[in-house]
Amino acid sequence: MFAKIFISVFTIMGPFTVIPTFVSMTEGMSQMQIRHIAARALMVASSILIVSTIAGEKVFNLLGISLSSFKIAGGILILLMGINMLHAKRSESRATDSELMEAKAREDVSVFPLGTPLIAGPGAISTVILFSTGGKKVLSVLMVLAAVIISSVGMYYLLRYSRLIYKAIGETGTNIMMRLMGLILSAMAIEFIIDGIKVSFWG
Repeated sequence: MFAKIFISVFTIMGPFTVIPTFVSMTEGMSQMQIRHIAARALMVASSILIVSTIAGEKVFNLLGISLSSFKIAGGILILLMGINMLHAKRSESRATDSELMEAKAREDVSVFPLGTPLIAGPGAISTVILFSTGGKKVLSVLMVLAAVIISSVGMYYLLRYSRLIYKAIGETGTNIMMRLMGLILSAMAIEFIIDGIKVSFWG
């Protein structure tokens, strides 16, 4: 179960979607600046996902939103992101082109758009909430928190060495990895949607 949660969380954080954008936004910066931006972006993203994991279910319970409805809505959102990744495209639920253009003028891009919404976007937030509301509540939350922390550390090193990675695998390699991750996301999304429909109609 943990392996499934970890793979899903790491995939939805979109390492091979974020790397090209990160390389573009940190062009001309020193290695020290790149490390600082990567670290801060992952601190912001992991903080958002940790808070969402712990408090997410309470929030939509407060709003009167059922878990089954959230599973269907979250599944559809994740499915759309997965389909975009299968076509080697960045989903606009992460950030629109105009937002990225505006962000390039900023001195510090670590919080926006890198930390959120590129890494900790609506899809990632939905994923951690959905997994944290699994069968054994406490165990589910602990597994999601562990997955978020491990994924964030992995993402930090991928961004830290993003120039080398992008140079080594190129755009074609990046697109291939993005498509593979899109397939994983799409399959995961279908599971959420089916589970939500089952609970809604058959309890």
